[in-house]
Amino acid sequence: MNLTFEQKVVLLLSITPVLFVVFSMMYVVNTKSTLTRQEVESGKILAKTFAKNATFGTLLQEPNKLETPFRDYLEEPSVVAVAVFMVDTGEQLAAAIDSTLLLSPSVRADIPFSEIVERLESRVDDVVVDASGSDVIYFYTPIFNRQVVHVTEDAFGWEDELNVEEQEVLFAVAEMGITLDRVKRSFNQNLIFVAIMTIVFLVAGVVIMRYIFAQWRQRTDELQEAITRSKEAEDQIRKAYKELEHKSRQFEKANEDLLQAQLETIKQRSQLVESERLATLGELSGMVAHEINNALSGISGPIDHILNMKPIDEEKIWYCWESDQDGHELQAYLEEWNQNWNSLIEAARLIETAGKRARTTVRNLQGLVGGRSRQYGTVDVCEVFRESYSLQKHREELQAVKLIEKFEEEEMKIISTSGELGQIFTNMLINAGHALVGRPDPTITVEIRHKDNGIEILFSDNGKGMPFEVRTQVFKPFFTYGKGEKGTGLGLSTVDRIVKAHGGKIHVESEEGKGTTFIMWFPYERPKNTEKDDATETNVEPREEKEQNING
Repeated sequence: MNLTFEQKVVLLLSITPVLFVVFSMMYVVNTKSTLTRQEVESGKILAKTFAKNATFGTLLQEPNKLETPFRDYLEEPSVVAVAVFMVDTGEQLAAAIDSTLLLSPSVRADIPFSEIVERLESRVDDVVVDASGSDVIYFYTPIFNRQVVHVTEDAFGWEDELNVEEQEVLFAVAEMGITLDRVKRSFNQNLIFVAIMTIVFLVAGVVIMRYIFAQWRQRTDELQEAITRSKEAEDQIRKAYKELEHKSRQFEKANEDLLQAQLETIKQRSQLVESERLATLGELSGMVAHEINNALSGISGPIDHILNMKPIDEEKIWYCWESDQDGHELQAYLEEWNQNWNSLIEAARLIETAGKRARTTVRNLQGLVGGRSRQYGTVDVCEVFRESYSLQKHREELQAVKLIEKFEEEEMKIISTSGELGQIFTNMLINAGHALVGRPDPTITVEIRHKDNGIEILFSDNGKGMPFEVRTQVFKPFFTYGKGEKGTGLGLSTVDRIVKAHGGKIHVESEEGKGTTFIMWFPYERPKNTEKDDATETNVEPREEKEQNING
């Protein structure tokens, strides 16, 4: 039979009082038995000591001498009666009940006195009799007397003391009555306690059962309501599942579209990076072509002069030697030749200068776009800036510009490539050149310093500045501003991309008519590197400004 939880609780509460009464009654009965045994054992001890103390008066058969021990033992709370009976006559020598000495014979036992004597003579330690119909137990203890039972005479008719025999003979019986009122009182108290606890259990059971029934009804109502809500929730879940399935299909399609868009973005970004690189190369190639053409022009003129130089006229020398007696004509010819020779030396020097200029241009170009320009390593920011500046300083819009360098140290290095840094500085120089066209006293100021475990670069110009709406879009690809603005619109977006790829930061500060400052910060190491640089921010006194004319 399957029972609910509430039914089990009700059954348990119904059985609990019954079990409590049964076990309590067993405990009460057991306690009564235990206390009774204790009273019997205590009575035995008292009866033995009483018999011992009453022996003297008994043997003398003088009841008055028993008054003192009688009164002493009647003072015990549990002793209610004492008496002494003579065995030979069966009569009571003396007795006392409740401290009253009685000299009349009385026997309170429910068994004959003769049977008590017979049992004591058979050496039973004690005789204990529970008086019928009363709460008193009687203890009977033997009182013995020593008697001579055998004497022999010697040859002279004298008694032989060595042959005297004595024997203990039952002389009297001591009676003591012990009340069981304490046992009875304890039994009655336990019964009252059991009755009270039974009533408490019944009342508590009724209260708990009422509470359980109330809770059960409430839980039943709640369960019914929960079932109703569950059915409604199940319908909603089915509806939501269908919607989720529809959304899932839409999400899968959107995910596919997103993946395709990401692939397209990667492709476009690659194309943009390549466009940035080609744009930078285009700017550099134009400047390099200009520099190489200038170098070649510096070479071709002196070479034409050298090629058109007439050789020495030996016949004229011999003619003057023979006909010119004063030597004036020969001296004039030699002076003319010496001037021509000095012009040849000057032409050679011009060729050498043009060659050095071409080699410097090629070397700077190799540093910015050569094979090593894409290899990551320790790069000197100051050196890369100077190489970029050297290639761009002959641009038309930069020829009249003054450059101010404020480098905290001559060498400040980060982990990067010379090609990426070269792209940054090239685009910054071109952008500043466009902003400085037509401005009075055009100036570019470049500050490079250590800051916050990295290097900060401040690239400033005193150009026309930018309005707020331009500043918010200046780093977007293909964005240009100003009428007739030159360029592809990739320069500053290239700078922004490269700075952020290094884990750096860039922002612009500008005010119309007061110039523009680009502030860039690079960490000593790129984020993907795990090794930490020991470099820390260094506070160094500002170096003296080093001014250099753009044409110098």
